[in-house]
Amino acid sequence: MKKVLAPLFMSLMLVLVTNVETVNASSKTYEGEQTICISASSKSDSNKYRVYKLKKKKMFKTSKFVKLHNESEINFWKASQVTIKGQQWWKIGKNRYLKDTRVEVVNTDRMKELGQELPTYEN
Repeated sequence: MKKVLAPLFMSLMLVLVTNVETVNASSKTYEGEQTICISASSKSDSNKYRVYKLKKKKMFKTSKFVKLHNESEINFWKASQVTIKGQQWWKIGKNRYLKDTRVEVVNTDRMKELGQELPTYEN
C-alpha cells in the first residue's frame, strides 16, 4: 500500500506545482501605458538597474535588478508613470518600480512609420 501511495502523492504534487507556476507566469504580464527602456549611466558601465517596491507609502530598494540589454538587443518594458510623494516612478509590474532618472520613453508609432521591428517586452 505504501508503494502505491508514494507515486500517487508525488504525481499529485507535480500537478499542483505545475498549476501554480502557470498562474504566476500569467500574472507577471503588465500592460503599461508606454514603452520604455533604460539608458546607460554616465557614471558607470553597469548593465543593470535596481527595482524598488512600495510598502506603507514608501519606496524600498529590493535585491532585484533589471538588465538594460541582453546579448543582442535592448530590453523594453511596458510601464506607467506614477507619482509617489512628489517623485516620478515607472511601474513595470505588480509592486515593481524603476526610478525616473535613466528611463527613456520609446516612440513605437515612429518605429512603425520607419518600418522598424516593434520591441518585445520583458514584463
